[in-house]
Amino acid sequence: MRPTPLLHVLRVFIGWGLFALLTASVLAANKTLVSATHDEATVVVDVQAEIDAPLDLVWAVFNDFDHSACFVKSLSSSQASPLGNDEWLVERVGVLDLGLFTVHLGAKYRIHLDPVHHQTQSQGVSGDAKSMKHSLQLTPLGADRTSLHSHAVVEPPAWFPRSWSQSLMRKQAEAAFQDMLNEVQRRLKDPEVPACSKP
Repeated sequence: MRPTPLLHVLRVFIGWGLFALLTASVLAANKTLVSATHDEATVVVDVQAEIDAPLDLVWAVFNDFDHSACFVKSLSSSQASPLGNDEWLVERVGVLDLGLFTVHLGAKYRIHLDPVHHQTQSQGVSGDAKSMKHSLQLTPLGADRTSLHSHAVVEPPAWFPRSWSQSLMRKQAEAAFQDMLNEVQRRLKDPEVPACSKP
């Protein structure tokens, strides 16, 4: 028997509730705070965290552009092309789950890596979002602990419901960050095993 629309909606809300509980507990264990604010045009998403892993490993996972679609569930594809001088062009297709339907969003980013100071600066070149800027800063807190600050300013597509934008983008950030944390822990346990078989 096919579920009624009401049952489907209930399942979606129950699923989000369980996800929020699980995510909150794991993110809290890593002293992580995800926040989002918005105005008439943009949504600002900030992530601050302390991660139980060496800085070099966290840097490697968060900048593994070619393999991030293997461990970030909201990405269906991700490819990086070098532009020289620590500059990269990254093309990604993201999957946004709106409960009753799914939307695929494409984007191209120009990313500058500063491996000396463990900083990245990203800016959208083209894609579904009107504009995007992102910065990432990693700081060592010792041999096996890393502080992270991520700051993104996104102007969503014109068709994107503004009443949903803040909540949805915060949930997307929480989910993606959780996937990154899981990959960091996986590589801590199995450093020789690749993220996946994709190029």
